Amino acid sequence: MTRIDNLKEETLNNEAWKRSVVSNDRTYHSYRGLPFYNERFDEVLSFHTPGLAPVRKNDKWFHINSHGKPIYGQRYDRAWGYYEGLATVMKDGSYFHIDTNGKQVYAERYMWCGNFQYGLCTVQFKNSRYGHILTEGSRAYDETYLYAGDYQESYAVVQIDNGLHVHIDRNGKMLNEKGFLDLTPYHKGIASAKDSVGWFHINMNGEAIYDERYDSVEPFYNGHARVITKYGEIKIINEKGNILLSIRGQL
Repeated sequence: MTRIDNLKEETLNNEAWKRSVVSNDRTYHSYRGLPFYNERFDEVLSFHTPGLAPVRKNDKWFHINSHGKPIYGQRYDRAWGYYEGLATVMKDGSYFHIDTNGKQVYAERYMWCGNFQYGLCTVQFKNSRYGHILTEGSRAYDETYLYAGDYQESYAVVQIDNGLHVHIDRNGKMLNEKGFLDLTPYHKGIASAKDSVGWFHINMNGEAIYDERYDSVEPFYNGHARVITKYGEIKIINEKGNILLSIRGQL
């Protein structure tokens, strides 16, 4: 069996899409250096579970399967990947979610939609305020915010009316009473926060886990985080804030 025959066989089992990549010219997907299918598009985005990818052809967007074939007849002005079985699309200036048949899953349309994460999705309502919806389209809670981000580990970052950022739970309730100038979602129980002095890391109570402040911090990755000081130094710290390594000195 030739390499191309092997590729076709792997494609048929609908698993190879997980390891496919977008071509350099972004007009098709490839796997092990070979085109995934014969079709060519104006633009393609990556495959997402359950093996579907958004593509653009003749200035319209739709989704294809791992054989490069459209999975429905509808066409949209913009489309993004499937998350938790639903994809965000835009048509006539409005955003909404579709299922794998290309059908809108609820009646409402929004000024903007994010992607579903943990059964919740950020949306921008018609009054420009933000909140979250459930998969059937109902609101996850009554409150609206200046901005709302994705849920991670059961909590999301929202910007409240005084301009500060806080964490909320799945019911829209504040996790703690701590507000920050900027904030990131929790990752393994630690989030990045910014106050008037700089960036640092906080625990689930909204408390700093060390005293230092930085120009920027990254999330902890297996106990280590990359940070940049106000002098341009780049350091690696642990979850106690101890400096483990300096990888760039002062600029």
